[in-house]
Amino acid sequence: MVFIFMMTFIACTSKESAVPLVPADYSDWQNTIEELLTYEIPGHTLKARMIYINDVGTTVLPREVNEQVTYNYPEGTIIIKENYASSTSETPDNITMMIKDSTHPEAKGGWIWIAKDMNSGEEKIPSDEFCFACHQN
Repeated sequence: MVFIFMMTFIACTSKESAVPLVPADYSDWQNTIEELLTYEIPGHTLKARMIYINDVGTTVLPREVNEQVTYNYPEGTIIIKENYASSTSETPDNITMMIKDSTHPEAKGGWIWIAKDMNSGEEKIPSDEFCFACHQN
C-alpha cells in the first residue's frame, strides 16, 4: 500500500520547484511532539514520523468546536513532517510540508502541500486534491 500511495502521490504532482521550498533550518524549529510517531495513519507513507512547526504556528491555541479540538493556524504557519521507513532509520526517506498561504495559486483550503524526495532532492507541489481531501477534516 505504501508503494501505491507514493506512486499516486508522485504522479499527481506539478512540476519540480526551481528553488528549494523546504527551509534548511527546519530541524531547529519546535517539535509538535516529543518523540518519533510510530503508529499508522491511513494515507501516510512509511512507518515513523517527526513533526516540526515554525514560530508562527506555535502561537495558535487549541479551541473546541462541536466537541472536537481544532487549531486555526495563522497565515505563514509551516508544518514539516520527516517520514522514516522505520523507527530505527537514521535519515528520513521523504519530507512533506504544509504552508498556510491562502493567496498562493496552488493552495487548497488555504494550504500548500509540498513533497520532497530525500534521495533525489526533488520537491513538488501536488496538483491533485489528495492531501487536502483528508486534512480538511
